[in-house]
Amino acid sequence: MILVAVIITTFFIVVAFLVSAILKANFFRSAYKRYLRLVIVVLSVLYIFTAYSVYKNAKPTELIIGDKHIEFTGNYGERISLDNIQNIQQISLFPEIESRQEGFSLMNIRKGNFETKSGEIVHLLLNGKDKPILKITKKDTKKVLYFNSSKKNMKEEYTKLQNIFSYQKK
Repeated sequence: MILVAVIITTFFIVVAFLVSAILKANFFRSAYKRYLRLVIVVLSVLYIFTAYSVYKNAKPTELIIGDKHIEFTGNYGERISLDNIQNIQQISLFPEIESRQEGFSLMNIRKGNFETKSGEIVHLLLNGKDKPILKITKKDTKKVLYFNSSKKNMKEEYTKLQNIFSYQKK
């Protein structure tokens, strides 16, 4: 919610600046006015694109548990077959991140592929910094770390997923 307020506030500040620039343009020649209007249009389009991108990527990633697969929604989400899962755990230590390889990060939101201090590439789908974090290790040894701060009980999600995974292994 705070992110939306920041985006809206920034938008109104930019609009106020643009209106001020247009009003001051009355003192310029008409060639400058056309140039200024073009700059205002380009900046407005860039701002709208950026605000939309931040809004879309900041939405929490949801975990959908199916009979034969699990799916993470959103731009950086993925669908993982239960046959492709090697291990499911809850972890309380957040890995130290060295750099973002590909993805999105804003405050406590991290989505995409990140490199840890140990050099390992992990796929993060984190919407907050609370614990526990759900860690899924795939058979190709790639790891997915998931946390959704809007979920009331991540332990319940883990229990459901662990029960389905254990049943599939039998």
